[in-house]
Amino acid sequence: MGKINSLVAITGARGFVGSHVTELFTRRRIPFASYTGDITNAKELQSFMKRTKPSILLHLAGITDPTAHTVTQVNIAGTCLTLESAWRNGVRKIIFASSCAVYGKPLHSTGSLESDPLLPESMYGKSKAEAEKIIAQFSGVHKLTAIILRFTSMYGPDAAKGVIAKLMRSIHATQSITVYGDGTQSRQFLHVSDASEAIYRSLAYRSSLTVNITTRPVYSVNDLVGILAKKYRFSIRHKPAENDILHTNLDGELAASALGFTPKHTLLEKELFAL
Repeated sequence: MGKINSLVAITGARGFVGSHVTELFTRRRIPFASYTGDITNAKELQSFMKRTKPSILLHLAGITDPTAHTVTQVNIAGTCLTLESAWRNGVRKIIFASSCAVYGKPLHSTGSLESDPLLPESMYGKSKAEAEKIIAQFSGVHKLTAIILRFTSMYGPDAAKGVIAKLMRSIHATQSITVYGDGTQSRQFLHVSDASEAIYRSLAYRSSLTVNITTRPVYSVNDLVGILAKKYRFSIRHKPAENDILHTNLDGELAASALGFTPKHTLLEKELFAL
């Protein structure tokens, strides 16, 4: 990749992914400005964009709150306000952190493809799918480049949410874990440093693109428990399953061909023990 000279405005810069992205950008001398305010506050957004005059918007801000009102207000209305403010102040490229939740249940054993229909089953997934639609329409009208990154489940240092973070926190706090259902629910687990690398690579991509950002292999909850049991002693409680989506699985071929992205942290056992 060549040198990136354009200023990148980052929403959600203090979040889990955002904090790792800003560290990477600092190391690689990518100019950026962090917006740490409320993305539903149009006045704050306008002031920030007017002051910094970015060329690229990296939109990471969002919430996973299951309530319809809150997730709609932030993930949909907040995205609209962010897009409008960014465009009015010179942004020509948008990079958006979406989610595997937009797909719902995978239609293929090899993983969901970018061309698959979006059938989200959670409010969070629906809000991300709607935000994607808005970004596509907005960028089409204003002739902007839009890159949609559909991330699989993430983990890594300082993670507060997700299956792995919950298991690790429970082990350290109570020497016990809770397994919901029979433990056969499966996910791909992407290290946050790999997610940051995918974002970095998208800076130089010149066309609009919707792409899965994922890793291999797929692990079940039972697999995670088995890995953790090699290092930690803990008891196991079982409760009824809370999540209707038993499996998520993304195909990552397009990311490899378009962005040259290949995850480096694929040995989950080694990475878990480093947390």
